[in-house]
Amino acid sequence: MRRIAAKVLGAAIASLTLGCTSGADEDTTCARSSRTTPGVFDRARFAHFDGDFTCLLDCGGVEEPIAERSRHEILVFNRAQLPEFVVSTPTPEIAEFTFTGDADNVTVETKRSGTAVLELRDLAGVLIDYVELDVQPVARVEVVGPDFGDTLTVMNGGAVQVDVDTFDANGCPMFGVGSVDYSLGGGLDATGVSLVDAYTTISLSGQVEGQESVVVGAARQGDGVLEARAVSGASVSVPLSVVTADAVSAITLSGEGAAVVGQPYFVDALARTSSDERVYSPECTWAIDPPGQVTLDSESRDSAVVTATAAATAMVNCSVGPAMAGLGVTFE
Repeated sequence: MRRIAAKVLGAAIASLTLGCTSGADEDTTCARSSRTTPGVFDRARFAHFDGDFTCLLDCGGVEEPIAERSRHEILVFNRAQLPEFVVSTPTPEIAEFTFTGDADNVTVETKRSGTAVLELRDLAGVLIDYVELDVQPVARVEVVGPDFGDTLTVMNGGAVQVDVDTFDANGCPMFGVGSVDYSLGGGLDATGVSLVDAYTTISLSGQVEGQESVVVGAARQGDGVLEARAVSGASVSVPLSVVTADAVSAITLSGEGAAVVGQPYFVDALARTSSDERVYSPECTWAIDPPGQVTLDSESRDSAVVTATAAATAMVNCSVGPAMAGLGVTFE
């Protein structure tokens, strides 16, 4: 998910507050502790879980707001030091909580803005600790990926993921997936373009966290608009174009590192239109020249894996419509 650029406000304080970026008011300090948040009884410690499994020693706290009508994970950081517990809440109208015991995360499903209370209780029902969570409406929606110029362009038959960040009224980043709805406009509709949002993907796959996003599946040529709109009404629109292979005028192939005999070598294709707009998910026709010792091990629309059983040099070629490019690969 997002990574927040930090500025230390005071090295001597025990809990450092990080300044947020991406449009926060100049006089606003976004709540973000570099330490886990203690519960009110100082027994449990809590953190926002953003999918970063490298958080081994300590994590940020839970001061940042969670978007209303979203799904999020709260990490009980010191679960091993606590008695076995279940979760409850006196504020089910604001958020509901689920804890399976399989991991250290508590799933939060927020409903509306307000202060949600997460309680940890032992198996006898005695309160171990609790923490308050700030649930807020989304004030601003911002598309953060992928990169494009004037129009997000994808080749028919392909797909591209559009990543979105949400911000509160102070311009501070928010947690939670599912607070944004996605729709099509202009000359695009569900008969030619499919939309699968991150909330649906997480719910079906059992993932614990993810980036607020939507996968755009392009089945038929057309031009229109993709709109991302929060339940609060905050929205952003992205010009979207689904093109055929004929729109591709240039291809660039790239590989990383040295090509070693007996090991896979990965080649990626990047396609552009005549106006230098990137075309996502171009469908390459791959070929090796000359065929022989260098072989095409596997391929997808915009990437290929080649291998060689002996030292050899070959061109890895990709063609899309009228455009073609080659990359010389030498296995040693």
